Amino acid sequence: MNSQILAKINGFVKNRLVEFTGAILALISIFLLISLLSYSPSDPNFIYNPESVDIDNFAGFYGSVISDFFLQAIGLIAFFIIINFFVWGIKILSKKKAFIAGLL
Repeated sequence: MNSQILAKINGFVKNRLVEFTGAILALISIFLLISLLSYSPSDPNFIYNPESVDIDNFAGFYGSVISDFFLQAIGLIAFFIIINFFVWGIKILSKKKAFIAGLL
């Protein structure tokens, strides 16, 4: 009896952890998409960080730095990576399975 309750609790916690991971992945992808779509070359970035500059990026300072890094490092392929993260997060939320073998 006691082991059945523990197994149910364990399954519940695993399912919520997988759902939480999927939701976080989808939210991060939305943040990254907003920061990439509102990228402006005049915003502060990794190398150049002026003191008094109006940031045009909708995601703020962190969005401008992250979007500059993504676009400088991998270019427009960053949009495909962000779409992949979003789809992966939605699939994790809907199927409630971790895709990495042995993760949970």
